[in-house]
Amino acid sequence: MSGKPIILLAAPTLAIHDAIGRDLLIGQRALTNAGFDVKVYAEHAPKTAVDGLVSKSEALKILARKDSILLYHMGVYWHLLPELFRACRGKVVIKYHNMTPPRFFQNYDLQSVAATKLGLDQVSWLMKSHLPDAMIGDSEFNLSDLRTIAGSNKLTKSGHHVSVIAPFVSVDDLKDKADDQALVGITKKSKLNVLFVGRVVPNKGHSHLLATIKSYEQLYGPDIQLIICGGLSPGFKKYKEDLLKLSELGQISAKVIFVHDADGRKLGTLYRHCQAFICMSEHEGFCVPVIEAQMMGLPVIAWDQAAVASTAGQGGIILKNLNYDVFATAIHRIQSDAKLRQDLISLGHQNAQRFSEQKLANELVHFIQSLQI
Repeated sequence: MSGKPIILLAAPTLAIHDAIGRDLLIGQRALTNAGFDVKVYAEHAPKTAVDGLVSKSEALKILARKDSILLYHMGVYWHLLPELFRACRGKVVIKYHNMTPPRFFQNYDLQSVAATKLGLDQVSWLMKSHLPDAMIGDSEFNLSDLRTIAGSNKLTKSGHHVSVIAPFVSVDDLKDKADDQALVGITKKSKLNVLFVGRVVPNKGHSHLLATIKSYEQLYGPDIQLIICGGLSPGFKKYKEDLLKLSELGQISAKVIFVHDADGRKLGTLYRHCQAFICMSEHEGFCVPVIEAQMMGLPVIAWDQAAVASTAGQGGIILKNLNYDVFATAIHRIQSDAKLRQDLISLGHQNAQRFSEQKLANELVHFIQSLQI
């Protein structure tokens, strides 16, 4: 590379506690520490909390330079993406975070259906007629998705510069904070608290979680709680209502607790005071909470769907078949077998090292350095 290029990190929205926003911002720090000039452009961003944030006009001026790199974090549709592509005289790098298929939202939120369809149409536009110079996938599953959409194994103009680099995962804001005593009180109601973290949307498999808790109760007794921690948007209130009805039908309403709008303190409290993390999601492009749980020392049980198994690695009980009794038995074993529990915690810590900030920073910097400007 002849001199270091200027890098523009871009995304439609920059939410600091969102997985994509966190990945972009920690990536900015890694590239800046490596000596790159790094700027950030997002149409919607907190103006005061982001270093190097530029306006749209400034972003376009940066992209007009031949020594520029546009690193676009792709996870939703963005109407400005074609304009940024046209403006870029340097290199275009896509980091693909996956898009949830619209079929999951069909019965609840037509706005989300339309948005995800637009997003997937834009991915198709990208892969079939506007290939980037380089492609990063959060996971091999995400790259496989792109190959399917493209109808080809070629994901870049040259067919080269394709890599899997996981999103940055940080638990710094979950540690070293006092527990939320209200949540501690909730966890004390049961000796066995099973946690799931993720938005309250249909692809996350909440109905499977409820069925597993019912199965556990039938097999091993009533001393169990399921804590579901995740944001709830207005379009999915009916989905939550349906989940509450399911829990009522299964007579497990008292065992299901929803925690919305959790900050780092609340989430850290749950990771520390629950006994197991369970993921039965049907579609994940990576699944950051699995790694958070492993970093926080919580044993993981997960259904082998999409990218979940590759993310969890050897650091959890990964079940290929959807059998609620088997999932319930896995929970029971973690609770009753101290050696298994400790082994899973240790294996989880080992797996999480694959996603240490320093390791991922080195991978990202090396990848950018490999591009010839």
